[in-house]
Amino acid sequence: MRVGDSLNRKIQEGIAQAGWLAIVLSRQSVKSPWVERELNAAMVRELETKEVFVLPLLIDDCDLPIFLRDKLYADFRESFEDGLAALVESVAPRIEPARCIELMSEEAERIRAALLKVPEENRPTYIQWLVGKLGSEESRDRLAALMALHVLGYERLVPHLIGLAKDLSPSTRRLAAFYLGELRAAAGLAILNELTQDASSMVRVAARDALQKIRK
Repeated sequence: MRVGDSLNRKIQEGIAQAGWLAIVLSRQSVKSPWVERELNAAMVRELETKEVFVLPLLIDDCDLPIFLRDKLYADFRESFEDGLAALVESVAPRIEPARCIELMSEEAERIRAALLKVPEENRPTYIQWLVGKLGSEESRDRLAALMALHVLGYERLVPHLIGLAKDLSPSTRRLAAFYLGELRAAAGLAILNELTQDASSMVRVAARDALQKIRK
């Protein structure tokens, strides 16, 4: 920060760009107006995204803010090591390479079986990993992730399909068109109409078939 910078704006920017906000709870911090401002902004983000964002770290016996009282906290009061272990457990990715290989196998039964082996509370982590793979530089990865998400019934797949319908890879465009049809996604009508003029014949066929399914 530089002299003259807005503290409020910098706080907002930092919170918007962060993966988590860890708040150290002590007798002093819970009385700080600046901590209160940051915490309020962070809780707004958590409510909007419906994902865990605020991580309470308790270092003193103190009165917890009301809207943090139903959250589990990392307890540093008696053991720094135990508190740190609890914090790391919350932020460390719970990804097993073997499960990832199965999810990217392009075999429907292996994909379903792979997710069933994952504890239910960890499954969203793997789903988000697959979503990330849709942006891979490798077209094979994009195709495999797309298939896995469709097989697993990912509810927010349609916007990704519309985006991938403009992919540089004809195979990816074809699969995106196919799944738009399978999902009867009316939101994809415009891009499918464009794909009926695609340079690739297999994409054109997939787009026409998808349009027929949606319009039935």
